[in-house]
Amino acid sequence: MSSRPNEEAPGYDEARAVFNAMIDKRPAAVAYCVDEGDVTTAIRFAREHGLRLAVRGGGHNGAGLGSVDDGLVIDLSAMKEVVVDSAARMVACRAARCGRRSTRRRTSTAWPSRAG
Repeated sequence: MSSRPNEEAPGYDEARAVFNAMIDKRPAAVAYCVDEGDVTTAIRFAREHGLRLAVRGGGHNGAGLGSVDDGLVIDLSAMKEVVVDSAARMVACRAARCGRRSTRRRTSTAWPSRAG
């Protein structure tokens, strides 16, 4: 696989865009992942083809770390599931909703109480 992006492909500019318009990186490809299996496949693909990786949650990193020139961007924006287990007092969030990890768990006691 060539790591040169097809800049004329429809939607390429929208796919590579991040919040900070001063960042103008040109990835070879963007993988829109919907679950952990997609992320695993994207990482394996990048490794097999010698591509640098960047992971983009919401695309708001001011330094542009969610993109990479001539590499593969793993876009997690579709991973927005939130699961609440009231009995266990646990919440599990996907990456685009919570931040750094694909799943983050916290007990409800970890958050400040809003009561009085």
